[in-house]
Amino acid sequence: MLRCMLEIATYYQLLDKDLFIESYKDILGNLKADCIRKAVLVYREKFQHKEIKDMMGGERSNLKKLADVLKIDFFLIKEQPSVFTVQRVPL
Repeated sequence: MLRCMLEIATYYQLLDKDLFIESYKDILGNLKADCIRKAVLVYREKFQHKEIKDMMGGERSNLKKLADVLKIDFFLIKEQPSVFTVQRVPL
């Protein structure tokens, strides 16, 4: 999980947000650069999901603090036959 968090934080810093939005304005419309957020997506019931559960349960407090400081959102992906559902995880 630490690696996921640090990677998204790094990529977020490298991304030219205005150019990204301009390049995809036909899809994104009139969004502003501050609409781009850092997020980690993990599959439900995989190892990283356990780490998220640990953070929610009060364990791995330093990892949760880092997620808060870096303003990272977490999402769980559930795969069903030909359908994916995504759920935001509030820490």
